[in-house]
Amino acid sequence: MKMKTTELINEETKKPYVAEDGRVLVENKFELGDTFIPKNNSVHVKVKNDVKKKDGSVIKKLEEFSIVAFVKDKDGKDVEVNGSKEIYVSLTPTQADSLKKKLNEGLSINQKVFEIREYESAKYGTQLGIFLKGKQIAPITWDEVDAEE
Repeated sequence: MKMKTTELINEETKKPYVAEDGRVLVENKFELGDTFIPKNNSVHVKVKNDVKKKDGSVIKKLEEFSIVAFVKDKDGKDVEVNGSKEIYVSLTPTQADSLKKKLNEGLSINQKVFEIREYESAKYGTQLGIFLKGKQIAPITWDEVDAEE
């Protein structure tokens, strides 16, 4: 199963970015109903300074957020991109803040299942947000695994 992807286009050349191995680079985004487990216990932040917009104006500081995750679509099917189940997914600032808040509360996000649901934002209308999926108990420990053997 695939997820929502957009080719990354070089604004100057108007051509897609291509990796050294010949793959066209894409941006992956969550869709309503996706579930995921982050691979790492962090949110990646990439900062770009003095970014020129199409209209010629300049953004002094642009932050882009992402995570690497294992994703299932709304039908429960594994999502793969370029044959890999480890997917680099772009996040909105609000989605990134949601995960960072959970990290600051001491939650190990890479041991939890999250789902993408809609919510109403007073400022932006209907948005896709990140929520813990159902009731989740603490992850199993290696000691518990060893005790079962």
